[in-house]
Amino acid sequence: MSDNLLRIGTSAILASTALLSTTSNNIANLNTPGYTRQRTEFESNILGLGVGRGTTERLVNEFAQKQLWRDVSSVSYANQYLSEASRVDTLMSDQSNSISTGMSSFFSQLQTAINDPTNAASRQLVMGGAQTLLNKFNTLSTQMTAQNKYLSQQLETDAADANEQIGVIARLNQEILAYGNNPAKPPPLDLLDKRDQAIKELSALVDINVLDAENGDKQVFLGSGQSLVLENGKFNLFSVAGEPDPNRKTLQLKAGTNQNVVINISETDLGGKIGASLEFRTKVLDPAQRELGQLALAFTDAMNTQNRLGMDADGNLGGDLFRLPGFNALPFSSNTGSGAITASVVPGQGKNIPANDVRITFTAADAFTVEALDASGNVIPGTAISR
Repeated sequence: MSDNLLRIGTSAILASTALLSTTSNNIANLNTPGYTRQRTEFESNILGLGVGRGTTERLVNEFAQKQLWRDVSSVSYANQYLSEASRVDTLMSDQSNSISTGMSSFFSQLQTAINDPTNAASRQLVMGGAQTLLNKFNTLSTQMTAQNKYLSQQLETDAADANEQIGVIARLNQEILAYGNNPAKPPPLDLLDKRDQAIKELSALVDINVLDAENGDKQVFLGSGQSLVLENGKFNLFSVAGEPDPNRKTLQLKAGTNQNVVINISETDLGGKIGASLEFRTKVLDPAQRELGQLALAFTDAMNTQNRLGMDADGNLGGDLFRLPGFNALPFSSNTGSGAITASVVPGQGKNIPANDVRITFTAADAFTVEALDASGNVIPGTAISR
């Protein structure tokens, strides 16, 4: 009887010690990123001989966990989109960069010169106003180009972060699987926390779906369906590429087991911080740049055309007030030839230039097709012109 009482008392002390250890561990890790509160539960021993085996588990609600990952992705997307859009809004709302203000001032000075064409000072003010307007165009163009470059650099950094988290999840899957399912062996709660934290950090970068495999692995997929982490540690990695513009970075997936397998990703389906950067560039920054260029070309060509109809102070026909630039085409890396394409604006046709990128495809040495592209790089139906 005394042995039984001693066994019961010992088991009670050990059980209370385990509970205190769990509570202490929860308090100690209060500020540990990714830590999940734990709970230890016991079962009674056989024949009423004290406290039986205890089990420590994490207090995790799988539904709430997955909802958290979705919400983290949504918040990260909104914050990144707002941050980038605010830059463009600040740039455009600055009166010192206002194209509208510059044009109003230029036309006001032009009207003054027209009212008194023999006044050299008025003519000089027109030239000064033209230079000021040109500087505004250049400032906006330079700032937008710099933001586009920054986005590409940020995309490289975020892709590297995503690759790191993908690798961490795959490695932790293997480490957790190595513990097996032996009830006598304590589950690796710290590894489970680290894996969930890595998934959370990945969800901030891209929208993901997480599935539980039968062996305990976490399988991770993009919201659009492409796999990132599969069973047995096989995973795909993000890579950044620019085609045909090396400065305009885009995302692709490469298989971890075969780097030659490349999967293109739809920019509109990524979500998270990376998806926000790509969608902002596609829907806000790129259209703004193209329309700024379209406005500059149309205005330049119209002013030159009108100025050539008048005469200067010496009675000679006027010339071009602004210089229309030339353009170089960007070749695709898969091109087999070494030819280069240059283009220029035909005087009087500046108003007909659309605010679209175009793709030129040579079908023969002296034959080619020009196609207008939409914001996603797809051909706009009915725009193809063959020569």
